[in-house]
Amino acid sequence: MRNSLLLCLLVICLSGSPAYAKEIIRVGGYPFAPFVYRHGPAYDGVTLALIQALNQIQDEFELSFTPISSTRRLQGFDLHRFDLILFENPRWGWEGRDLEFIPLPFSDGDIMITLQSAEDTTALFQHPDKYSLIAVQGFHYGFANYQNDPDYLRQHYDILLVKDNESSLQALLRKRGKIALITYSYLMTRLSQQPELQRQITLAPSYDTRYALGALLRASHPHLHRTQLEKWLNQLEQDGSLARIWERYVPKGYPRVIPPSRQ
Repeated sequence: MRNSLLLCLLVICLSGSPAYAKEIIRVGGYPFAPFVYRHGPAYDGVTLALIQALNQIQDEFELSFTPISSTRRLQGFDLHRFDLILFENPRWGWEGRDLEFIPLPFSDGDIMITLQSAEDTTALFQHPDKYSLIAVQGFHYGFANYQNDPDYLRQHYDILLVKDNESSLQALLRKRGKIALITYSYLMTRLSQQPELQRQITLAPSYDTRYALGALLRASHPHLHRTQLEKWLNQLEQDGSLARIWERYVPKGYPRVIPPSRQ
């Protein structure tokens, strides 16, 4: 009798349990607006929304956002703290690593800005190395030949390194440097939110850098493969989810793929 009761309880417990637990895929991300915003301990942005969408269209994996540092993301990958990162570019120090690059229909860029004045800005933007600069630590910029080592940058440039795009903008407004570098999509978002900034800053006529964005996946991951991730991302593109996610975080009409030149 006792054995029968135990067997019954075991059957009830098993019937109420899922057949299997989803495998966790850790997705690294650092403040890089509009893709990742940090609000105190919370995170938001295009990356977080895309992770949620990927979790909704499949039930094999649970993608989980893992906050990382922009300056230590390579070390974090090497230590297996995450296996996937979205809205990255393989030129940003990832060379020689066990990675697959899956392109996304997104591109962005960095642009130099300065405070408005009566002076001619032609020489200013053509020779930024002659002026005091403000840039985001860990980012790769064309003016510095994509070198992002803080010691190198401080040795070769008069540069203030800050934590994110908003800090770069605010440092310029406080006149802590002559030129600030800022992600173009983020700047367009801020200008739409605060149109009076248009009267305070001047934009360079061309980008400092322009880059394609995509997903970087650990090539040797035992279960999640490139073809699966590509299939899901293509599905989200085809059903309009990627466009809807983008429109939640950037000004209406701002393209996901920026034009080759501002001129």
